Amino acid sequence: MDVKISWEPQPPARMLSFYSAYLKWRSDAGMDNEIADHLPAMFQKAGIEEISITPHHEVSDRTMPNFHTRIGIWADTASSRGVQKERDG
Repeated sequence: MDVKISWEPQPPARMLSFYSAYLKWRSDAGMDNEIADHLPAMFQKAGIEEISITPHHEVSDRTMPNFHTRIGIWADTASSRGVQKERDG
């Protein structure tokens, strides 16, 4: 899997470990962590011929008014799934 995320500065090692385990958990559950990259081929296979690809990168920066809300999603995910991931190894 090609890593599509960039953090500056790098988060703590525990968060990077959690993120890796989280992506593995999703993959093991049959979820496609790269669904956006696979959509054009899926659409073509379904017979859709005119496909337009427009990048929509998600960027969060401390100076943005909604920064804490946006990063709070990961804090919630880590707090709700982190204990489970640690328990399950």
